[in-house]
Amino acid sequence: MAHEVPLACKMGRFQESFGCRCQTFRKKPRLNGPTKRLSSRLRRKNGDWDIFGLKKKLKASEDTLAEERRKWRKACKKDNENMYSSRNEITNLKAQAGVSAKTIAELSTQDEDLTKSKADMEEWFEAAKVHREHMEQNQVRSFYLCSTRE
Repeated sequence: MAHEVPLACKMGRFQESFGCRCQTFRKKPRLNGPTKRLSSRLRRKNGDWDIFGLKKKLKASEDTLAEERRKWRKACKKDNENMYSSRNEITNLKAQAGVSAKTIAELSTQDEDLTKSKADMEEWFEAAKVHREHMEQNQVRSFYLCSTRE
């Protein structure tokens, strides 16, 4: 039933001389009556199956996309928690450093005060030592004088 028409018949001699090959075209046979209805039903059924398959693929891709989004959000949440905890630790360390700086300043002023009071105490101790020596000398003199009078 296939009807073949040589290409050379359609093309002119000019085109054939440039090396165009002679090809044959086959026409599809026409479907009549029940065969035509059957083929249209099959095409419709195949189309339905194609649509069903595409819907199934779409659903599967949507599910995988949703799963990937969940994983991504979970990872982002974990990263955010780590960043917030790091920020809190940094803030606490800065506060401790500030307290330490204040404490160091206070300790340095206390150290200066202590060195001043230590110097004062040494002066008082030397003064007390000198006073004690004078008192002992006076006491020795007074005993000596009392003993010589008798």
